[in-house]
Amino acid sequence: MMCKKIIVLAAVLLSAISSVSAAELKIGVFDERLVLSKAPQVEMIDAKMQKMFKEEIDEMTALNKKGVEMRENAQKNAMTMTEAQQIKAQRELTEIATDLQTKNKNFQEDLKRAKTQEINQIRIKIQQIVTKIAQDENYDLILLADVAAFHKPSINISEKIITILSNPAG
Repeated sequence: MMCKKIIVLAAVLLSAISSVSAAELKIGVFDERLVLSKAPQVEMIDAKMQKMFKEEIDEMTALNKKGVEMRENAQKNAMTMTEAQQIKAQRELTEIATDLQTKNKNFQEDLKRAKTQEINQIRIKIQQIVTKIAQDENYDLILLADVAAFHKPSINISEKIITILSNPAG
């Protein structure tokens, strides 16, 4: 997949170079990972996820607390409990642990899905910013920095993108 992108980008670059002299070609690059790591919108995702999944987190916390209390109670009263009571307590603990494990797995999947959607929205915003910079500053080509084998720091527009992303009006 990545190889296919590189080949397509190389073809686009070669066709652009052949139609425009090298002196006239304006190329930029940006580091998407750097931009995402510094984007204030990414920092807000965790807070949004905490709020979005508060009910599930509280439910799992309460279930975990119940399991801990039941286990401590069973251990404390093990000498005075009958075998049937011990078996019943063990089954209840196993049931709680299984329920907690299932809830946690579902929570992790839902959380990952929601975070991915949020990150994708930020990526769309980044692409819009890159397009605007390209149009406003007459770039012929802007590449992701990780697909360029080499680039001069002077053509890196990552900080411009971060600045625009950080501006609430931008």
